Amino acid sequence: MYSDGEGSGQVDPAPGSLSQVPTVLMCSSPLTRIGLSHVLAGTGFAILEGDSSTILQSPAHLKQVALILIHLSSREALEFIRPLKTANPEAKVAVLADQIDLDDIVFAFNAGVDGIVLSTSERQILIRCLELVMLGERIFPSEVVLSRYTEISAHAEDPHVPETESAAPELPSQMGKLSDRELEILSWLKEGAQNKVIARNLSVTEGTIKVHVKAILKKLGAKNRTQAAMIAAPYLP
Repeated sequence: MYSDGEGSGQVDPAPGSLSQVPTVLMCSSPLTRIGLSHVLAGTGFAILEGDSSTILQSPAHLKQVALILIHLSSREALEFIRPLKTANPEAKVAVLADQIDLDDIVFAFNAGVDGIVLSTSERQILIRCLELVMLGERIFPSEVVLSRYTEISAHAEDPHVPETESAAPELPSQMGKLSDRELEILSWLKEGAQNKVIARNLSVTEGTIKVHVKAILKKLGAKNRTQAAMIAAPYLP
């Protein structure tokens, strides 16, 4: 699981240690809602009683919501996110997906999703990811990116594939704009490293890393570190 965030400089709390977080579940299946309610029982996430649609359509009730957890059955479910985030920008949105690909991840984050967790995850992983989302981290399944990278690598190395097809994917033009140092920092971003970690490993100040990260985002046309990492993942070791 990939985490994209600066962190607060404080020690992360243990799973289940957050204070009660008012949570709304958006599930098309009543059984899925019951299952998630059971999974979150006894954690720091307090599921609000009542119909989720009624709560989210009421400005007064929506303002009380801190987390919206959506079971993603299709991309159409993401269309509700932008108006919800506009009405309550402070609310975090997490998606529980049965399956998802890289294009879906990009679409979801562009729609305003703060975190994505696969429904095949263990209970403690789900809870931990939701806690990280509430702490300001952006979460997505790293295995999706790694899978795409593996497919590209395997295709390039297959001796039975014609040379014109087996060549490594053409480097995006925006990647060519990056300096050697920026590429080095981008490789750390791909691993989910925070600025202070990168600074320590490169023996520079955290402020210097922040400047480089800002330049990387601008050159790649990425809105955040997550998008930058996903753009670069297939092209970096």
